[in-house]
Amino acid sequence: MRPARQRGEEEEGDVRAGRSSKEADTARENGPGDPAPTLPGRSRRIRRTEETMSEQPLILGVNCVYHESSACLLRGSQVLALAEEERFNRRKHAKPADVDTADQLPTQAIEHCLRTAGVGAADLDSIAVSFDLARRPEPISEHLTPGSWGDPEGERVFRACVARIPDRLGTVLGTDVEKVVRWVHHELAHGASTYYASPYPDAAVLSLDGIGEWTTGLLAHGTDNKLEELRLLQYP
Repeated sequence: MRPARQRGEEEEGDVRAGRSSKEADTARENGPGDPAPTLPGRSRRIRRTEETMSEQPLILGVNCVYHESSACLLRGSQVLALAEEERFNRRKHAKPADVDTADQLPTQAIEHCLRTAGVGAADLDSIAVSFDLARRPEPISEHLTPGSWGDPEGERVFRACVARIPDRLGTVLGTDVEKVVRWVHHELAHGASTYYASPYPDAAVLSLDGIGEWTTGLLAHGTDNKLEELRLLQYP
């Protein structure tokens, strides 16, 4: 039997090493030269999981059109890294939401995600941008501030900025990414972020937003890993 002081020192070391008391007792019983026993098939399952994950698409998600600029990196359905740009540039919301700032990318958040996962731009299969310009309605000129949202001149500037996002991404990543950029419906992106992270295979999904392309709310049905759009609430 070990002296109380020795047992106390060993237990303290086990806590620092993150081992449970059962794991620590097993390791001590086996001796310093003997590896702790593992469950049959455990290493094979780990290898199969790693091989399966390596076959999944690597997706970079980017949000930058309005505010809360951020980036997220996924391997299939597994989140590898995520970050908001304001954590790096120390500006609340990362940038002002104006018609001429839509192409200001979360460059440091993107770099953080790639560096954390140990991958490069050439490894990306898709880049998802949380805005679909095709859903933006034509501008109107009634009761709007000249040069602002919805106004013809303001919309011309805004649309030009959004259209430049693939080029801006190519500059940041050092390669042409136009063919892998995917424009995602803004409200659907909100809904997906909650449904796919939830434990529910079948769920009603509600997103209430300030404004997306030109909608401010989404009602959807999530089932079998698919999200079906049921109803949209138009702005204003």
